[in-house]
Amino acid sequence: MVLGHEVKLIHAKFIRPFVQGNKTDAADAKAIWTAVRQPGMRTVAGKTEEQQAMLALHRMRLSLIKFRTMQVNQLRGLLYEFGITLKGGRQAGLAEMQQRMAELEEIVPGMLFEAVKENGDVQGQGQGGVERSIAPEAPDECGHCCDG
Repeated sequence: MVLGHEVKLIHAKFIRPFVQGNKTDAADAKAIWTAVRQPGMRTVAGKTEEQQAMLALHRMRLSLIKFRTMQVNQLRGLLYEFGITLKGGRQAGLAEMQQRMAELEEIVPGMLFEAVKENGDVQGQGQGGVERSIAPEAPDECGHCCDG
């Protein structure tokens, strides 16, 4: 801005059609230069640090939800190998597992039972710090309020 330049943020998907040849720094620079000179080129609004931080928290939260879902499904599958079926869904499955803990202890071998019990306890605790960092009414990246 000091030198009289106007700063514009352009999304990479708008630059891609202008890249000629292989992907090199020179080809990318030429594509950016060409794209910026096009009339009506759409720009992207800049984000404040607070907006970037909130988006980062949402990405962390989505990653934790994905990992938690994988763990619960794995736990359900491991117990199914021993003939134990649990209700679908995270909360219903974990609640049923807690109710049937005595039955699980009889059927599942000792060392596996301890790991299953520990994993079930951890899964029941939720996501912790990231959940508390995001206000309940704050929309996620897609603009929706998610309950997780």
